[in-house]
Amino acid sequence: MSDLIFCRYRHDVDPQLSYEAAIAENPANAPSHSGSRKKRAIYGSTRLWQPGRTLKFSFLGSPSIELKLKILNTGSQWVSQSGANLGIALYHDNYLQADIRIKVDPKALHNESALGTDALLIKTNETMTLNVLPDSENFEPIVLHEFGHVFGATHEHQNPLADIPWNEDELMNVMTKQRGWSEADVRSQFLEKQTEANTFFTTYDRESIMHYQIAQWMTLGDWEVGANKKLSEYDLAFMRRAYPLANTPT
Repeated sequence: MSDLIFCRYRHDVDPQLSYEAAIAENPANAPSHSGSRKKRAIYGSTRLWQPGRTLKFSFLGSPSIELKLKILNTGSQWVSQSGANLGIALYHDNYLQADIRIKVDPKALHNESALGTDALLIKTNETMTLNVLPDSENFEPIVLHEFGHVFGATHEHQNPLADIPWNEDELMNVMTKQRGWSEADVRSQFLEKQTEANTFFTTYDRESIMHYQIAQWMTLGDWEVGANKKLSEYDLAFMRRAYPLANTPT
C-alpha cells in the first residue's frame, strides 16, 4: 500500500467559472453534441488550450536550474514526442503572470495540478505542486502525469469506457484512514466517470500515464493494473488530436 503513488488534479474550482475560462481560451472546448442543457454542457466541456499557444511556465521559490530543467524537459515529452501544436516557454522564478506556476515542495502531501485551462482561474498561487525529488524512481512518471493534467488530460481509469470492478468499501476505508483523503477526494480522483474530453475517448488504455496503478486489493476479483512509467501511444494520440497543426483534421 505505501508504495502506491496517486497523483491528483485540482477540483476546487467553480464549474461555471471553469467552463467560461475554457470556452474563452478555446471555443472548441464546448461540448460537441447539440441541444445540451446548461448543466450538462458545463460538465461535458474540455479544458484544452488553444492550439498554437505557447504556455508560460514559472517556478515559485528558487529551485536549482538543474531541477527546473529536468522537470520541464520531462514534462515537455508530451509535446516533443507527439508533435502537438503547443509551445512551452520557461520564464523567471515567481513570475505570477505565467500560465503554469510550479511549486516544488518535498513536504507537500500530494502531487497535483490544475486541469488544463483551470490554471487560468488561479491568479497568484501555484497551479502545480510536486513533492517528488529527481533521484526518485518515480520522478519521471509523476512529472509526466501532472503535465498531462496541464495539457487537459483527465484520469484514464475514470474513462467512461473503463469497467473497473472497484472494491469501493475497501478503497474508501484505506484511502480515508491511511492516506487522509476525504470521501469526496476518493470519488473525484478514483470512482467518478469523467465526462470531460468525451470527444477524445475512443478507447480505454490501461497503459496510459494518466492511469493510476491499481492493486489487487482495490478491486473485486482478479483485476489490477501495474505502474505505467512512460507515455503510451494513446497519450500521444490524445495530444495530436487536442492540439492539431493548422489545417489538420481532428
